[in-house]
Amino acid sequence: MFLPTLHKRVRHESIRRLIVAGLLLLLVLVTGTAGYVLVEGWSVLDALYMTVITVTTIGYKEVHDLDVAGRIFTICIALVGVGTAAYGLSSFVSLIVSGEFTAVLRGQQMQHELSSLRDHIIICGGGKTGLGALQELLASDERVIVVEKDAAICETLWQRNLNALNDDATQQSALEKARVQFAKGLITTLPSDADNVFVTLTARELAPQLVIVTRAAQQTNESKLLRAGANRIVRVDEVGGRHMANIMLRPEAIRFIDKLTGINNRTVGLREIDIMPGCDWEGKTLAQEEIRQKNALNVVAIRRAGGELLINPGPHTLMHAGDVLIVFGDVVTADDINTRFTHK
Repeated sequence: MFLPTLHKRVRHESIRRLIVAGLLLLLVLVTGTAGYVLVEGWSVLDALYMTVITVTTIGYKEVHDLDVAGRIFTICIALVGVGTAAYGLSSFVSLIVSGEFTAVLRGQQMQHELSSLRDHIIICGGGKTGLGALQELLASDERVIVVEKDAAICETLWQRNLNALNDDATQQSALEKARVQFAKGLITTLPSDADNVFVTLTARELAPQLVIVTRAAQQTNESKLLRAGANRIVRVDEVGGRHMANIMLRPEAIRFIDKLTGINNRTVGLREIDIMPGCDWEGKTLAQEEIRQKNALNVVAIRRAGGELLINPGPHTLMHAGDVLIVFGDVVTADDINTRFTHK
């Protein structure tokens, strides 16, 4: 997580008040100690002790008897020092009561988490499309950071303990703060196609292996996004319109698709299993591994390493290194198998 601009100002103002109060208090202590040494001729320790009990209003007996000059000096120290201590205390209490102190601590935690982000997904834009993508990614236990200019949106995400960077995603510095070089994917959902092109181009230069999915408002801009380095392009309005029409025309088919994708049930849905070199399933058929019987997973398609897509493969279909199995069933089981294969 990362502090929004609003919280940065709050944090800086709060810290500034505490620093001012601390410096004033230090000045009072130094002045008081020096004054007692010069006026009364006391040792530094006695002078410091006298200054502290005066400023804090503890009221212990004086270290030594005071003459007239010492009493006048003590009055001055008491008036200035007690006021300074009260200012510092009130600033600290205000910091806690207003929640700013928690914000400061939480901000430090955010900075630490941000510095350790790896294999995460960056969402550029915290609008409805971006937040929809965020919800789906979080449901799949992905590490996500949202880059958004609107401080209010960042505030909402921050209150939910989600990673949010209050910055302009079209700026290279913002993507670097989001650790794009260490990310595995980027989704850009900015309203302007030109901004999405710029984000895509910048991200591709910073992270050549990054998977980039971008939103496009106009079909005519798809070629520009592809040239900029986007892997996939989604025309959100068109997809939404087609989905609504299909719900009207083919409601049961759409309910089934929603079931497949896990929209209404997060425990069951479509998942991908990468057949990595040396994994248990390489070189075997679907029937030999008894994937459905042993794992309750149905292989609905196989994407070959060369790009060929096999729909509803038969039981004697061989699995080769580089294939991607598209399975339907328990998502936890599928994710566990894929993790085991990819980390073997």
